[in-house]
Amino acid sequence: MTIRQPFRPGTIIATRHWWGEHWMVVAVHAGRYTVISNSARRDGVAEEWLDEVLADNSWRVVGYLGQLSPAQVVARARSRIGQPYQLLSWNCEDFAHWAHGLEACSPQRAGLAAILSITAFGLLAARAAR
Repeated sequence: MTIRQPFRPGTIIATRHWWGEHWMVVAVHAGRYTVISNSARRDGVAEEWLDEVLADNSWRVVGYLGQLSPAQVVARARSRIGQPYQLLSWNCEDFAHWAHGLEACSPQRAGLAAILSITAFGLLAARAAR
């Protein structure tokens, strides 16, 4: 697959999956687009060819999150290559926010935590009502 859309290095793109989205930082290496991301699949932060990652996946442009220059964002992202993935404290969204100089955060994780909390509360309330 050839990517024809021009991307600004540092832009965040996301592939869609049944569980949510996987966020990645766009970069360029040897004249080709790459993405740097933090994933369980790669067991941490890694850089891969964009066209191979997107392949048959549905994806969207998330945008450019912070005020750092593209070179700074890409340098920050590359500085974490090899760092292990941690679902609850260092996932793809945490990584993307951090690369942009923002506080690491994961709206997907926060949403999942809220759903689990509501479910647990409901189960406890049902049990107490018996």
